[in-house]
Amino acid sequence: MAKTGILLVGFGGPRSLDEVAPMLQRVMGSSLPAAQMEKVVSSARAKYELIGGKSPSVEIAETICVALKAALDKAGEKICAIEVGMGFSEPFIEDAIERLADTGCKRIIYFSLTAFESWVAWEGPYQHSKEVALKQGISEVVKAPVFGPSSAYLNAHADNIRKAYFDLVQHAYQDDASVQEVNLAFVAHSLPIDDDQEMSARYEQQLLAAASLLITGMPMPFESGTLCYVSAGARGGKWLEPSLDTIFSKLALRGADTLIVCPLGFATDHMEVLYDLDIAAVKKAKDQDITLIRTPTLATLESINPGLIESFVASVQSALVSTP
Repeated sequence: MAKTGILLVGFGGPRSLDEVAPMLQRVMGSSLPAAQMEKVVSSARAKYELIGGKSPSVEIAETICVALKAALDKAGEKICAIEVGMGFSEPFIEDAIERLADTGCKRIIYFSLTAFESWVAWEGPYQHSKEVALKQGISEVVKAPVFGPSSAYLNAHADNIRKAYFDLVQHAYQDDASVQEVNLAFVAHSLPIDDDQEMSARYEQQLLAAASLLITGMPMPFESGTLCYVSAGARGGKWLEPSLDTIFSKLALRGADTLIVCPLGFATDHMEVLYDLDIAAVKKAKDQDITLIRTPTLATLESINPGLIESFVASVQSALVSTP
């Protein structure tokens, strides 16, 4: 069997404030006028400053590489190397594939760190990876299935939701109070619905199915289990709804005061989690007298949830027995 390597692909993230503008220019291309682009960069820099001046995405991906390689070795899978390749920041996909070729890999398992199918973070980078690999003499690039619908991924999120709920109940008990109503929302990155390339309908279908499984399996009562979105793009147009802001408004009208947010669509911490949820969303919730409790993503700078690695191993094993 040909030597097999894994290309672990992410969207990317700046590792310093100086990298914000170049990354966004790669993302946007020439789609925005210069003045609007300047505003986008300025806004993004301000957000990155609030979360430490950089994105944790690359560092988390590199940590995942180590954990995934150890888990695959334990499972008896022969993988010659795992390399991180980002779509819009260093280390780039091109660099990662060159390193895989240098190790003698003749077959690549393409593995996206996005939990559910989209063009921008799953299918598009796969097509690009095939083109790059071919230039390195590697014609076999096998796409690993997305891991978001897997039982290991969903069970890990379910554990986090249960912990958040019982911590809330315990806190109320200590304060000699009772929990009257707890709402639950599943959050994902929004996608444009007027882009012919984008897989927004497929993406939403997978998220809705995953959210339904999670809310059905909860042993405690929740008033809702809504799927909603954050981080709609700067280029305008129609994007998947409802937004998390809309959920806040509906809860406020009902007089609800507690919302547990599960970042179901985000496998790892990055700016959309650390800023959009932990800073912007918390402020908006507070403005409407709603307490927002976010469950953790399954991969942070501090830890990688074993359930996430379990879901990755299952996806890689599925790809190992597939053909391109």
